[in-house]
Amino acid sequence: MGTCLTSKFGKIETVKYTLSSKIAYTTVGEAHAYWDTKATFDYDAKLSSTIDTGYSGGGTNWTLSGSRSVGGSIGHATGYSNKGPYFAKQWKVPIRYTKYKKVHYCNGVQRSKWYTIEAGRYDIPGGGSTGKYGKDVRSKDGTKFYDVPKSRTAVVPKGSYFQLSGGRSITWTGAATVYGLTIGASTSYDRDHKQRITAGNGRYKHYIWGLHDKPSGNPGIFLSDWGRPASGGRRADPLGVRGGRRAEGRARPQRRQPVQRHRGERPRQGGRGVVGRVSQRLQHHRPAGEADRGKAAPRSLRGEALGVQGGQQRGVGG
Repeated sequence: MGTCLTSKFGKIETVKYTLSSKIAYTTVGEAHAYWDTKATFDYDAKLSSTIDTGYSGGGTNWTLSGSRSVGGSIGHATGYSNKGPYFAKQWKVPIRYTKYKKVHYCNGVQRSKWYTIEAGRYDIPGGGSTGKYGKDVRSKDGTKFYDVPKSRTAVVPKGSYFQLSGGRSITWTGAATVYGLTIGASTSYDRDHKQRITAGNGRYKHYIWGLHDKPSGNPGIFLSDWGRPASGGRRADPLGVRGGRRAEGRARPQRRQPVQRHRGERPRQGGRGVVGRVSQRLQHHRPAGEADRGKAAPRSLRGEALGVQGGQQRGVGG
């Protein structure tokens, strides 16, 4: 395969030889859902991505050199829908990459050669996944909202949705690794390729903000948070969790520790619990008119009291 031109220097052509190919799952999108929201990402009908091209002069040391737009119908739909709350992940699709050797000839004489790695079609490997979840990117959501200019923020009303279906996504610099080369990729949004958020009916507002521009501009992606407090300051998480973890500063309930007593120590008079009940029964069994000193309680109760005082977990009744 090649192109041939004729010039004053003679016949010039470049021939492309296929060396090998392999499938790599490549990041093509992501969606975000913080508190009381659901995230959806659709990658349907056709490829709509621009993917870096690899270059090597000798076929061993690879660098990135330009990019290639991949398109064409795939006849399938992939992605995820209604994930959340506290969900944000990238989405990867299987793309076949081909390694080529390209040779430049002039009048049949080889003048130069080089090698490329180029993205091709959507191709599910035998027994493989139609798509895969990529990196967890929840760290982009939440309190980072405070660092964003108000001009890049918006509110999604309760029970409604917002989606990006135009413009271009951000570039994911580590979209895939092919033949040892890490490449980047981006996606063009349209009606078949979109990021979407659906707001619940919770009491707080559902805020979003664009990474590079306002949501109605060309934000690349949009991120998610819940309502800014009226008086400023740090908010308390309404669900008691942040990104699936217990809220900062929210203490776990402490388990009540049993009271340790030494053998021979007199039990507490009255009160609640086993010790108090045993003490009351000892009082009840004292002979009438006798002082405590020198008088022993019934043996069964005496053993009972010693068992409790010694910190042992024995039932009442010896």
